[in-house]
Amino acid sequence: MLIFRKTFLTISILLSATAFSQHLDSLCMQQLLVVGNMQGFHISPPVFNQATNRQIVELFIDDVDGRNIFLFEPDREKLKSLVNDYSFNDGYCSVIKEVFSIYKIRLKQLDSVVNALEGKPFVYSTKDTITFVSAKGKRFPCRNLNEVRTRIEKRLKYDCLNYIIKPLKEGEDVLKLTEPELTAKQTEAKKRAITRFRKYLENFNTDTKLKRHIGDCMSNAITKRCDPHSSYFNLYEKETWDSGLSTQEYSFGFYVDESETGEIVIAELVPGGPAWKSNELHEGDVLLAFQYEKEKQVELSSLEIQDYYSAFYKSGSKNVELTFRRKDNQIKKVKLQKARIASQENVMNSYILSKGKGRYGYIPIPAFYSDDEMDSRQGCANDVAKEIVKLKQDSIDGLILDLRYNGGGSMKEAMGLGGIFVDEGPLAVFKMKEGKPALLKDLNRGTIYDGPLVVLVNGASASASEFLTATLQDYGRAVIVGSTTYGKGTAQGVYPADTNLYKARGKRYYINPTLGYVKITMGKFYRVTTVSHQGKGIVPDIHIPDMLENTMDTEADEEFYLPCDSVNKKVIFTKAADLPLTELNDWSKKRVEANQKFRDLILFGDSLAKVKEQDTKVPLNVKDFKKYSDGIDRLSEMILECMEMGEETPLDVKNNVFSEKLIAIDEYQRKNNEEAIERIKKDIILHEAFLIVKDLSAILEK
Repeated sequence: MLIFRKTFLTISILLSATAFSQHLDSLCMQQLLVVGNMQGFHISPPVFNQATNRQIVELFIDDVDGRNIFLFEPDREKLKSLVNDYSFNDGYCSVIKEVFSIYKIRLKQLDSVVNALEGKPFVYSTKDTITFVSAKGKRFPCRNLNEVRTRIEKRLKYDCLNYIIKPLKEGEDVLKLTEPELTAKQTEAKKRAITRFRKYLENFNTDTKLKRHIGDCMSNAITKRCDPHSSYFNLYEKETWDSGLSTQEYSFGFYVDESETGEIVIAELVPGGPAWKSNELHEGDVLLAFQYEKEKQVELSSLEIQDYYSAFYKSGSKNVELTFRRKDNQIKKVKLQKARIASQENVMNSYILSKGKGRYGYIPIPAFYSDDEMDSRQGCANDVAKEIVKLKQDSIDGLILDLRYNGGGSMKEAMGLGGIFVDEGPLAVFKMKEGKPALLKDLNRGTIYDGPLVVLVNGASASASEFLTATLQDYGRAVIVGSTTYGKGTAQGVYPADTNLYKARGKRYYINPTLGYVKITMGKFYRVTTVSHQGKGIVPDIHIPDMLENTMDTEADEEFYLPCDSVNKKVIFTKAADLPLTELNDWSKKRVEANQKFRDLILFGDSLAKVKEQDTKVPLNVKDFKKYSDGIDRLSEMILECMEMGEETPLDVKNNVFSEKLIAIDEYQRKNNEEAIERIKKDIILHEAFLIVKDLSAILEK
């Protein structure tokens, strides 16, 4: 607490002496504010001593020079030597100023390197390769400018080859191109790669851009040292964060990301949105261009993702045509019209599964969304409740909730979902830095569904989805099946970076948004048993093999994750009668062991896990690179095939009666629904979860 007060005293003195006129000084102030916030609000902040500061600088170096081309090995060692016990009291200014000076020199040197590379043709040798280090592998910084030149040239060749082997029209095969055609494509590829790299360097081509980049990276290093889920937002990132949380917007209904090869790819389709309803776009499709109505087409091959955002969202037009490439290399176009995306009847879907005797409900829940902006206060829990009512009208014998790949969302909605299945009582314990542990309770007596229940999870089920899973498991209300969850038992809040500063000065503060915002891990969730799943995940009652379970990153794989612990709190809750887990487990295990598809899945999954741990060496010539790329495509196809049913009779999948009427009058929904049903039928893991809930229902009927 003494350090905390000392930090605020230092901040107050600096503020009174500085008008933020010099940008570097304001960046140093920014770091002081971030440290103050973390010390004041974080659930378990580290002591900012010399060891911690050194770790922060190491995180900063990796972030500020993500491509390993600006800071040479001697530079990095010098930066680490600048750290001392009191470095946070000057906002890490010595490190920030040193990096700024180095960047100014390197930018001129890199410009010369690019000019030299641009002036000579690339030679694609059969002996030339580029190595990509595994997630846990050691990164090697360059020692001098010659090593940087080699690294940049290899990366540019790699980017060129990614363009060269991709067809520009249907049926094009790079290996069958004539020499003039190949030369033309290589020339165009090099032009695009160089342009793209220059645009990357333009992110730092003014002092303002460069200082902001350095300052934001340092702020993020400070927050990451506290835990992996705390972070710093500049003003633009905060606005993006807010818009991402909103459930109402006029939108085309898709989100993008940047692939490792620098391409703009579809990362997510919003349920009920125009892209989702088109039945044309899919996650992983590569965007090549877009054209708004009555405007020029914008090519994306040479754009950084931030440039894409700037170009795509500046138009006020409601109609756009997207040109994209599917995973099978087909070039397609689709026209989309903006629509208001909000909580609708058809956002949440439910299905009736059957195979032989019995009918079982199935509700996939991809995220816990909230609709607090609506007067009706409706959200995920309300929508799930509606679907359960519809399913009950179809006389279901059991229910499956699918939380696979559900990364969380609104904790309020997770609590609401818990109340659907638990009569009354505490759902979890919540603890912040100050104050006693508090019970989070289900205040509404009664349940909407009290029949046989199975919850399906995997390693990507995190946060709010784990909250719900833990509650249902501890109450004995559901059989949890699948693979161990991610292991995030923390909650975050977003604060203006200068919140503590103005509070410390005893004034009703005005927020200065230019100083940014801090997302802080301010609390931990504990199960009603008072033990946390943080860093460990929730172990299912019945394990269903998942090919990707050993390749998914978990909370425990993150650097500086918070440890698992327990809380001293008396919790009284009424657990349901014991579920027949032994019998269910034995029957499921026998089925899995006898299923050849599951045996193949496990074997393939083990191989993938070993590959993930290895560095990847990629050839830098057209023929071998095409072979490598084709191998990646085949691997993707094999993964999909392994996750699908084999010769065994698939499930019979139908919509509930109520939804069938809505789907019948909406062509978009009808097409998407048919595709969804085909995926559900082939899902081998869901098939086993269905057999488990069927067994559970049969036992409980006796």
